[in-house]
Amino acid sequence: MKIGFDAKRAYNNATGLGNYSRLVLQSIFQFHPDAEYRLYTPKVHHRYASFLDGYPHADPILPDSRISRFLHPLWRSKGIVDQLKDDGIQLYHGLSNELPIGLKEADIRSVLTLHDLIFLRYPQYYPYVDRLFYQRKFERSCQEADVVVAISRQTAKDIEQFYGIGEEKVKIVYQDCDPGFGLEVIEEDIAAVKDHYHLPDTYILCVGTIEQRKNQLNLIRAYRRLPADRPKLVLVGRRTAYFEQIDEYIQSNKLSEEVIILENVFAAELPALYAGAKFMVYPSYFEGFGLPLLEAMRIGLPVVSSNTSCFEEVAGEAGLYANPEDPEELSDRMKSLLYDNSLFEQLKQNCKTQSLRFDAKKMADQLHDIYVGLMR
Repeated sequence: MKIGFDAKRAYNNATGLGNYSRLVLQSIFQFHPDAEYRLYTPKVHHRYASFLDGYPHADPILPDSRISRFLHPLWRSKGIVDQLKDDGIQLYHGLSNELPIGLKEADIRSVLTLHDLIFLRYPQYYPYVDRLFYQRKFERSCQEADVVVAISRQTAKDIEQFYGIGEEKVKIVYQDCDPGFGLEVIEEDIAAVKDHYHLPDTYILCVGTIEQRKNQLNLIRAYRRLPADRPKLVLVGRRTAYFEQIDEYIQSNKLSEEVIILENVFAAELPALYAGAKFMVYPSYFEGFGLPLLEAMRIGLPVVSSNTSCFEEVAGEAGLYANPEDPEELSDRMKSLLYDNSLFEQLKQNCKTQSLRFDAKKMADQLHDIYVGLMR
């Protein structure tokens, strides 16, 4: 098989789509080296240029002309098809919600990974122009793909609800998290991270972009309801305009000494940040998967999350769940993990069992089976 991948996010993005793309490619190269793979991207950020070092034939392929490099969005959405044909690509996998136009006409089979349709469920979080662009691109790609890969049962349900595409075409393939979360975190690394960021011995952790959908304001409202001996709360994530609401609440309620906000944390530091926490809270309204839940479980960290979306699907019996719009209920769940030692230890033990559901080799095997099935 000669398989092409949309590797733009893998070579350029620090967020979820980039992490997913890199993990898929690393896993495919590691566990199924029998096929011939080509990685297509309009550019390469130096930070991710070497993520496939050590694997043969893993060099990125750029647009084949100066005009395509200049008009790279057009190349990625359509012009790339001629390049795929010239390279003899038989199957193309769009790893981040879209496929180029014209694959069927070029007799190239296609797989699409669709991560979520949050913009349809919560349109208020997206500008109108973005929603219009996403809708046209995502729906067309879903209709034209030979197989649509959903990263959760929740996403599969949304694809059927909004686009009318059912299980005969949609395959659920769970992702894994960065392998660094599966390694033992030594006490020296935890101490070093705490020292670097001036963190206390015990803290409650929340990881995720600080934006309205992630719901950190209700988390802080819930945190304020905890008893006076509560640990500090540490938020890790990029700030958006939503941060102004959070900062105003922190200042007006005199919480600036108790709520710590960290931005620009290196990915390599995250396992130690998780390992140093008491537990993790992820109060988001809706996600396609909720990767921080899996990261926490891999470290052995119980979680508190929302009773909506895919969160119980991912965290299972390693977590407690609350209405994300109810700070009191969220606070009660946090109290349970702070003061019920028996419950805490049970959830901690459940972390390992639950996290085993998500495995890079299993993901690579399932994707490879899809590729083989389409080429028969």
